[in-house]
Amino acid sequence: MPELSSQLSAAHPPKYNRQKSKHGHDRAYVRIDGQRIYLGEYGSSESRQRYAKLIGSVDNVNTSPGPVGPVTVNEVIVAYLEHTEVYYRTPDGQPGREHGLIGEVSKIVRREAGKGLAEDFGPLKLIAIREVMIAEGWTRKYINKQVDRVRRMFRWAASREMISPTVPQALGMLDGLHQGRSDAKESTPVLPVADADVTATLEHLPMVVADMARVQRLTGMRPGELVIMRPCDIDRTAEVWLYKPSTHKTQHHGHARVVA
Repeated sequence: MPELSSQLSAAHPPKYNRQKSKHGHDRAYVRIDGQRIYLGEYGSSESRQRYAKLIGSVDNVNTSPGPVGPVTVNEVIVAYLEHTEVYYRTPDGQPGREHGLIGEVSKIVRREAGKGLAEDFGPLKLIAIREVMIAEGWTRKYINKQVDRVRRMFRWAASREMISPTVPQALGMLDGLHQGRSDAKESTPVLPVADADVTATLEHLPMVVADMARVQRLTGMRPGELVIMRPCDIDRTAEVWLYKPSTHKTQHHGHARVVA
């Protein structure tokens, strides 16, 4: 074990620190040998007790970078949202859409199970949270995707040694909702707009917006790709011009996107 006596002396004990979060539930931590040891929610009696125990005796110090003592679901949520805010960041530095979707489902998880221990978060708790999603009127396919995001959050927490791997393993045993086998409503298929309706609408649009609609009708590109299109993104050397969006939906999977 590294020498800690100088940092843990009665005269100069490590400071009880606060890590602020944009998502609420600030975390307390103490820094020992350059490592952050998380104590729980800032200002809580549990974090104060862990802090006192940690600095009370050199023999009781746990110098691992993970949290000391049980981790709550709220702590997992806060840590994961801080991770996804950076991980799913768009090229212009803004949090991506995936981060927002994770934040949406995290609100329900926090409300229904946030104060409980992450180690106790099992399939039955996930089923209860899924029932809340059904009651909220979310569609079956969207619920399945959001449940997968919750599983991913706990897998990430296990990979950072915040919780035991048995937690995400158990959550993975829960099957998704199947059509006609639950009370979740089905999504309405999104069908193409009739070409005659598009033509009739073009007459009433401003010139630039009408041109955008024409380009999208001809190419089939996504609206988000259309609004960010720049001349420098278009290869005009051949008869068929090729547009390579600076960012697109499947970019984080390593896929290239070319629109003719």
